[in-house]
Amino acid sequence: KLAKGSCPLLVFVNPKSGGLKGREILYSFRKLLNPHQVFELTSGGPLAGLHTFRDVPHFRILVCGGDGTVGWVLGVLESIRHKITCPEPAISIIPLGTGNDLARVLRWGTGYSGEDPYNILLSVEEAEEVQMDRWTILLDAQEMTEDGKENGFLEPPK
Repeated sequence: KLAKGSCPLLVFVNPKSGGLKGREILYSFRKLLNPHQVFELTSGGPLAGLHTFRDVPHFRILVCGGDGTVGWVLGVLESIRHKITCPEPAISIIPLGTGNDLARVLRWGTGYSGEDPYNILLSVEEAEEVQMDRWTILLDAQEMTEDGKENGFLEPPK
């Protein structure tokens, strides 16, 4: 049982991100936190962790990986949000990818450079929550004739 008003942290780590840094972070968080809070994404993805936290009324997520890893966790969270008690947990990022665009925009940094994991946990706990929209854009390119009428779908260049 959790104490009333507690907000545990669920950690997802992609050990393949950031060279060996992802694996180092995984080991560090397993030492600092309860092992039931830390999930290696290459072993079954984020579903196992979200299932473990399904009845927790309020929790935060820390994703350790690149933009693709964050998108993966968000996608799975979106697909099961109606099955968990906390449908919109706050998400923080340790940027381990090559671009890290989302982490940069949210001011989590441009990349991980060996910061103390304990200090990272304090930063996550003290971080201000901000709302963000998430959407998908589908482009449907169609070829137009000179008179402006559609002439079928464009074929990608070969």
